[in-house]
Amino acid sequence: QVSKAMRFLCIHGYAQNGDIFRTKSGSMRKALKSIIKDWVFVDAPHIANKFIPEDPVAAASCLAWWNSEPEQDGTILRPALSKKSVGWEVSEKMLIDLVDQDEQGFDGVLAFSQGCAAATMLLTRRPGAFRTCLLFAGFEPSDREMLAQFQRSTWMPTAVHIMGE
Repeated sequence: QVSKAMRFLCIHGYAQNGDIFRTKSGSMRKALKSIIKDWVFVDAPHIANKFIPEDPVAAASCLAWWNSEPEQDGTILRPALSKKSVGWEVSEKMLIDLVDQDEQGFDGVLAFSQGCAAATMLLTRRPGAFRTCLLFAGFEPSDREMLAQFQRSTWMPTAVHIMGE
């Protein structure tokens, strides 16, 4: 029995946004509605630069917590593989400010793919801000600075990591 209604911060994956993540997580949220009452979905501050539709209106809703720096030949790697994450500093500040300024606080974080990496990076900056994490299809960042920060972290909340094909 949970003593109070839990509140979760929800961090979408690459080329998604909060509304898409809300829709895709609907059946899971329904299954957890007796435990988690409040789901706060946020939008990343950057427009994705890979895997985006040709239609400019649709492309504008494909967001990213960071993008890849183009390779020397101009190709753009998937952000999960990029050694340099462009824009992470802006996203990190946005997430930290959101957590610091939220008067209710969060019990947990729900994240998908790139959102998992963003969530775990947030946890390294705000240890103790969350009691639990639900992480789906996450990965360690390939950016050397982000990875070093992640590996230096000594605290992580109870977490469920779901991986699959």
